[in-house]
Amino acid sequence: MFEETANAVKHAQNNQWPAAKKALNLSQNIMFDHKVPKALIKLGYADEIEYIKLHPTSQQFNAIIKNSEFDKPLVKLTKKWAEAKTPDAKAKVVGEMNELKDNFSKKYGGYLDEVTITPDEITGKPMFSS
Repeated sequence: MFEETANAVKHAQNNQWPAAKKALNLSQNIMFDHKVPKALIKLGYADEIEYIKLHPTSQQFNAIIKNSEFDKPLVKLTKKWAEAKTPDAKAKVVGEMNELKDNFSKKYGGYLDEVTITPDEITGKPMFSS
């Protein structure tokens, strides 16, 4: 699995999309998804190592389904967390984040099961990892 993905990434980096599809045995357009949304990595809610954790998915799933059903709502929840005034209110938002992740993962065959959202011990800031 890792060898197939590495070969597909190499082809994609060289703009050789037919070869990338063939390496993954896909007939549809492929994209490489970050299970932890890039926007959250940029905002400091995840370690930068998450940038290199790529997962091949269909363009339909990544750009339309995951983006609209998980990534965008999650970014909104991080803004809600930042605006929350009390530790209890912040903890409630982290609960909403985990609920969103769990529901999405359940709906799509466990796709996000390895993603964790854990409050930082000092700041309480939700930290994402996969």
